[in-house]
Amino acid sequence: MGKNEEALATVQKLQQIAEDRRVWLRPSGRIYARMGKRREGLEIIQKLEADYNTAGGNSFALTAIYSALGDRDHAIASLEQGVQPARSYPSCLPTHNLTRCARIPASNNCFGASAFHPRLSQ
Repeated sequence: MGKNEEALATVQKLQQIAEDRRVWLRPSGRIYARMGKRREGLEIIQKLEADYNTAGGNSFALTAIYSALGDRDHAIASLEQGVQPARSYPSCLPTHNLTRCARIPASNNCFGASAFHPRLSQ
């Protein structure tokens, strides 16, 4: 038994005990793709995309599966989709520039109350 088959067997065991199906869907899609089982990999992608609106967090998994399938354009599109929500954060958070945030007055600070909820800043 090769490493991919062994990994797939482990993921299938996980499928029986995991409450959240994303736990086993994400790795199994990539394993199928690496094994050359394109149809199975694409089926996993469809399931993850169907779950995306309710569960979220699948963009990295989709990127990894598309990449393993050799579908560069879809891999890049999935990755770009995954980083879009981060653009709505205050400018200091994506760069982790906490020193810059600390020097900004609390009313304008990304950690200040007004950044999280308008009523808290009153």
